[in-house]
Amino acid sequence: MSRGYVVYGTQPLDASWLTEHHLAHALARRHDVLFVEPPVSPLTPLRAAGSRGRAGEVRQLLRRRPRVEGRLHALRPVALPPLSHARAREASAPLVRAQVRRAARAAGLERPVALAAWGHAAALGGAGERLRLYLVKDWLQSRDGAALLGVDPAVVDSEVDAMCAAADAICATSPALRRALAARGLDSVLLRHGFDAGSAGRYDGAALPREYEGLPRPLLGFTGTVDARLDLDLLGALADRFAAGTVVLVGPVSPRLDPEALDALRRRPNVTLLGPRPGPELAPYVSHLDCALLPYRASEWLRHASPLKLWDYLYAGPPIVGSGCAALLEHPAPLVRFADSAPEFADAVQAALADPGAGRAQRRARALANTWEHRASRLDALVSEVGKKYESFPAPRPLIAQGLGN
Repeated sequence: MSRGYVVYGTQPLDASWLTEHHLAHALARRHDVLFVEPPVSPLTPLRAAGSRGRAGEVRQLLRRRPRVEGRLHALRPVALPPLSHARAREASAPLVRAQVRRAARAAGLERPVALAAWGHAAALGGAGERLRLYLVKDWLQSRDGAALLGVDPAVVDSEVDAMCAAADAICATSPALRRALAARGLDSVLLRHGFDAGSAGRYDGAALPREYEGLPRPLLGFTGTVDARLDLDLLGALADRFAAGTVVLVGPVSPRLDPEALDALRRRPNVTLLGPRPGPELAPYVSHLDCALLPYRASEWLRHASPLKLWDYLYAGPPIVGSGCAALLEHPAPLVRFADSAPEFADAVQAALADPGAGRAQRRARALANTWEHRASRLDALVSEVGKKYESFPAPRPLIAQGLGN
């Protein structure tokens, strides 16, 4: 049965793909989907535009229709500034929901299923959803998680509780998240991350990136945001151990990262930071590594996390060495080698380099057996299962939890 979905994302649709982006694209292969991006303030075009035509920029922002790509529609709602202010968000809630309602109707969605990540409390209910699923991707309540997001932990905790209360079902991306939710008396289902099978061609036969030419090997690399989740001391020790090779980091640097810690790593002559690359262009940077790294620092956030990039690493083929993230232990060597300390991490990299072909076929098979298509099918099955709890799909419920608007 075809059913419509409204997917509430934490980044714009054309930004780096996160869990909800992958799910929205996979669901759109079988259903009509509206992807709701984080709201934008009218001040955004005012800042971008010159002194002339500012009012026109705002009118265009307010009147624009959802972007359409096949069965996938994308809307970025307009909210009152400042976006980070709680009272402004509360005042914006009816405006945001009205925009979602219009976009859902334009997409032909009638009482769709909502899949919401954190941060969209104000928009829930706008599409007259028949069911609401809350997607828990990280343990946002952790102190280090709030620091990574740059938000007040109390605000995060309040909204997460409200989202859980409003949901008909909760989806968690790791077993550790399920356990943490259960400790709070919340039942959830496991919906793991997956591999984008449509990107496979980018890895197969990918040309050597120009920036890799001339870099001393072995190339030991990480792709993704360089932030406080990474163990920079561990990477420094790895660079010292493999002084004849290169440690390469491909991705943006978080403005919240301690600059002194990064400078200490960057001063090493065999450490190269290449900066961000668009997601579709990352495949060659992984495929041509001699060892792919997941060098995480042990923390409460990482104890609950499940790295999205792991599945790309698995398909790309190089040996993988990780640390700090318990979810990696679900993929034992030769899929992933795991280490608890900097010396053990370097030893694991050494062992991986000694037999780089070991486990390559198993890694690729693991990725292909866990695609986003599989996850979309699991989500569809969950919706059917939850729907059976009712004689018919329930009418949309009012949002009465704290912080969830009128």
